[in-house]
Amino acid sequence: MTVALLTLAAPTVLTGCGNLAIAAATIQFSLSAPASLVVKQGDTEATPLVISVMHIIASPLTVPISLELVSPPVGVHAEKSEVGIGRASGTLNVFIDNSYAGSKDFTLTVQGKALQVYTQKVNVMVKVSTQN
Repeated sequence: MTVALLTLAAPTVLTGCGNLAIAAATIQFSLSAPASLVVKQGDTEATPLVISVMHIIASPLTVPISLELVSPPVGVHAEKSEVGIGRASGTLNVFIDNSYAGSKDFTLTVQGKALQVYTQKVNVMVKVSTQN
């Protein structure tokens, strides 16, 4: 399992649009993902990739975390997902279409973003299957 960690020094306070002040300690989170995922190339059904999000302080998530792929290879895509407030995980549905011509194994980077400011990334080894 791969884990990425974001740590912010409390009691930092961020001021955003509309005079919104957010205590940085409320958006500390980590991501974890399985070490590898097998995806069948050309399959019309998505392969689910479950990303766990853990709030570092002892309470549920206080802001939603958006999940998306970072610069995936041509032919690889996923539907964006969001981990809602109080949730512990989100699922990205990963597809590899027939235009993918890369290596049979590659690393896919998933990014979690809170408030469009704080990001964490986690890598997953993808094994491409062409078997029917």
